[in-house]
Amino acid sequence: MGSDPVQWLDHAELRGRRWDPGFWDPRLRDPLGGCVHPLARLGDFVPADGITYGRILPGRRPPIGEGPLYVTQRAVRPTGLDPTRCDRIVEGCDWDTPRARVRPGDLLIPRSGVATLARGVMSVFLDEGPAVVDCFTDRVTLDGYPSPVATLFLRSRPGWLQIHRLINGVGPPNLSYDEIRGLQVPVFPDDVRRAHIEAYARVHRAHLAWVERRRICAALDRDPGEDVHAGELRRAAHRALTAAVAAVTRSVFDPGCAGPT
Repeated sequence: MGSDPVQWLDHAELRGRRWDPGFWDPRLRDPLGGCVHPLARLGDFVPADGITYGRILPGRRPPIGEGPLYVTQRAVRPTGLDPTRCDRIVEGCDWDTPRARVRPGDLLIPRSGVATLARGVMSVFLDEGPAVVDCFTDRVTLDGYPSPVATLFLRSRPGWLQIHRLINGVGPPNLSYDEIRGLQVPVFPDDVRRAHIEAYARVHRAHLAWVERRRICAALDRDPGEDVHAGELRRAAHRALTAAVAAVTRSVFDPGCAGPT
């Protein structure tokens, strides 16, 4: 907060807003100041039924079967969904509801937790076949804004600072539906948007190579954490993600930046 620990706010600013000091940290209040593109609310692109999480059934576990993937927070990795960390459950069971089914291109956002949401971990569902989210994972459908661009931007500094401001209060980090809808995103021109979509495609290809190696390790009863090739592929996917996020950050403030260099 700089050298002055005291923040002076007008009464009108506090009305109906949070009062925890972290929410009003000056470093977090305008992360998109200087953005060279028009801004919109993420909620402008989310249909009425576009945000939900899975069923809450205390004391019960979904039955293992041959049906949809059961997506939990541990399967949402920085570079994408890792289906090797998902169980398959019985199709049509109490957890497999139409509301919780993941749609192609949905954002997968952990709802809470210091190891996931607090670290900005989210991904796009690009797998084939049915899947359903658990009660700790939001699925967010976007209409009119590419989900790969959204996830790259929300992982970037101006996107992440918005999330950090919202969860920088008391108790476990958490994001509500209204807070997700209220996040601001830049409306990039077509060429910049296409460049970011292509960059995310590179991330996804590298991610799939890593996931495939994990499957091979499982077939060989080998720990992927100790497999040299799995480690190299994981690092390659993270390098692709880092480059893509850096390109989005540059393009937010530089009108001449159309994507990774």
